[in-house]
Amino acid sequence: MRPSVELFNIIKSLSKSEKRYFKLFASLQEGDKNYLKLFDAIDEMAAYNEEYIKKIFSKEKFIRQLTFTKNYLYNLIFKSLYRYTSSDSVESRLNDLIFRCNFFYKKALYREFKNSIDTGKKLAVDYERFGYFLQFVSLEKLSITDVYHPLSADKPILDQEELIIEKISNLSVYDSYVSMITGIYREEGRTREDVLFKYIERIKKSPLLISEDYALSILAKERYYYLLQLIADIYGDFEQMYKICSKRLDMVLSNPKPFSDRTFNYWQDILMNLILFSIRNNKSQNLIDYLHLLEKHSTNSLSDKIYIFLVQAILSVNLIINEKRWDKINVLMERVELGLEIYKNKFDSNYLIVLYDAVSRMFVEAGKYLDALKYINLLLNHPFISARRDIEYNARLLNLIIHFELQNYDYLEYLIISTYRFLYKRKKVYKLETLVLNFIRRLTKIQTDDDLKENFELLRKDLTAIYNLPHEKNIFLYFDYLNWVNKKISAA
Repeated sequence: MRPSVELFNIIKSLSKSEKRYFKLFASLQEGDKNYLKLFDAIDEMAAYNEEYIKKIFSKEKFIRQLTFTKNYLYNLIFKSLYRYTSSDSVESRLNDLIFRCNFFYKKALYREFKNSIDTGKKLAVDYERFGYFLQFVSLEKLSITDVYHPLSADKPILDQEELIIEKISNLSVYDSYVSMITGIYREEGRTREDVLFKYIERIKKSPLLISEDYALSILAKERYYYLLQLIADIYGDFEQMYKICSKRLDMVLSNPKPFSDRTFNYWQDILMNLILFSIRNNKSQNLIDYLHLLEKHSTNSLSDKIYIFLVQAILSVNLIINEKRWDKINVLMERVELGLEIYKNKFDSNYLIVLYDAVSRMFVEAGKYLDALKYINLLLNHPFISARRDIEYNARLLNLIIHFELQNYDYLEYLIISTYRFLYKRKKVYKLETLVLNFIRRLTKIQTDDDLKENFELLRKDLTAIYNLPHEKNIFLYFDYLNWVNKKISAA
């Protein structure tokens, strides 16, 4: 992205209060304030246009140094944002204490130096900011070499450092497991391969996954439960997922400090999962409490507003699917499509893909196939769909069903071949895929209603036979193929 466009995006993203604070902050700076004219001009633009900037400020001296002025404005905006947002953050308090330590040491104020280190170390431990703790230890080591002011002994400092390094290493191992399991999930989804089942079982036998006692920090314990939740998801065990995610919530409620002021909002991740699990497991009595907690632990930031929109949209779609309230679709989709337009190009790709998938399934189950086609195309053409192969594999089968329902038989001939090649290349042609592909191929050549019904009844028999197989049942969690078949038979 070009720097000028980046500056434009930053200015346009600022809230009214952030803009007001910036102008107040800028007014306290020395020198000319020409950059404020540039700020206002960019703020009024719908899209960045440098030629327009040069034209309206052609008589201003700063236009000859436009690049310098833009860079100065860019940096000044972030200085004001730091002042605006950092007053109460944990990182701000820790950075302030590090600054004080350096100041006190240089001024030979060793008692104040030691007090600031002790305060900083306690704060870093309480909030599990282990990197900051090591910075305070590094500063504390300076006192060891100070012959005239021996403030602490060597061994306790080194022991503390070793313990924190061990906690960092322990958390890093859990994070590496999370990364590995997440990668498997997004590539394979709810697995149907015996080899992969055995591989996951071996991972579960790792000492770090046998008991939470091996997790040396609160953050590591949360990762431990998150790993168990991911594994339960791969197995398609929603009851177990709900129990484990509930433990994650209890842990965060009991130990809020380590999860405070994090870029990654643990509250949102845990609560969104609990909301979706509640729907899946028919535990609607807890939904209101989870939604209230979600609102409580969300801010007015744009990213949180987008997240809340996605959670509410995905939740509403899944509720309609579960309750089969197709009469609510139009009102819901007006709200969803408005949000998609308002927050265009600002979505987290993973959650947007999940939303497209849910909406596609909802329209198929409701018999609104043209609408389903629109969203299945958005899903399959998303630039990061490969990051969610688990969703993509099923979406390609759903795409076949949609085109069959729309009677696009000529296109289906091509689509069946391309879908088979795609799945075969990735070794994803399991029993259900084979049944659906062969079934759709036969349907394009059927002439009578009796033959159509007979083929659907044969498919129902075959689907029923594989429904409870350990390596096949998970695919039915992505789309209820049996329900679709039953409706077609009833309507025949």
